[in-house]
Amino acid sequence: MNTLKPDATQVIDAVMATVEILRSVCGIDLKEAQIDALLCSSYREYISSSASSSDTA
Repeated sequence: MNTLKPDATQVIDAVMATVEILRSVCGIDLKEAQIDALLCSSYREYISSSASSSDTA
């Protein structure tokens, strides 16, 4: 089953939505450095999954 891969904008939007949920629902207020780290790790995961999927294509 083929699933569509999100683009970089969708990855960033998903991370920001997660941060907003953590803030509003859980009452967790992340520092700017933590948000940056979350964005970076999500983007790195996105890039590495894109590279590995193109290797198998």
